[in-house]
Amino acid sequence: MSDEDRLQSDVRKGLEAQALLNNDLFKETLAYLEQSYIAAWKATGAPELWGKVQSLESVRDHLNTVIRDGRLADAQVAQLVQRRKRERKYA
Repeated sequence: MSDEDRLQSDVRKGLEAQALLNNDLFKETLAYLEQSYIAAWKATGAPELWGKVQSLESVRDHLNTVIRDGRLADAQVAQLVQRRKRERKYA
């Protein structure tokens, strides 16, 4: 896979991650799970339930990282396009 293909893949993944985080059903699901785990953890004190809450946060963090990487890749693709235009102009 070329660098540009990898960058395009990162851009696509970033857009997909953004769409996922903006999806109402996904947001409701994460909120429901988080509330359920916290309530159960408060009631029982079971540490594995707090671990589940932390796992949900890890999912959000990972998706935000994918979004950030996608934005950076998009900027790099734009730079590649500009560089190619300049090279063709002076070739």
